[in-house]
Amino acid sequence: MTKLKQLTDAMDCGDWRRAFSIASRFARLGLHEDAIRRGHEAMQRPTFYREIKRDPDELITIGIAALKERYRSHFCKGVSQGCKGAAVSRPPKYQKRRIYREYANLQTK
Repeated sequence: MTKLKQLTDAMDCGDWRRAFSIASRFARLGLHEDAIRRGHEAMQRPTFYREIKRDPDELITIGIAALKERYRSHFCKGVSQGCKGAAVSRPPKYQKRRIYREYANLQTK
């Protein structure tokens, strides 16, 4: 099984810890590299990010949005068969806009 397949399976199951772990080791993440790696780090070390006055939940949310954007052609939008019926959680539309706006602001910093 390829790493990309493992990544998309983890995303389909909603296992974001595993998805971040796999994706953060990819060499080419393009424009989404910082958001994905920060999301992974925030998930691994939330107290550190609180100490430096960054909200780890926000970084994780932005990282998830970056993963979905980067691998949207591979990401199955529905129920995964490999997860025994686990549905993928999706934020409401207004929240998606806010996430992408914050992600764009993060890229410009």
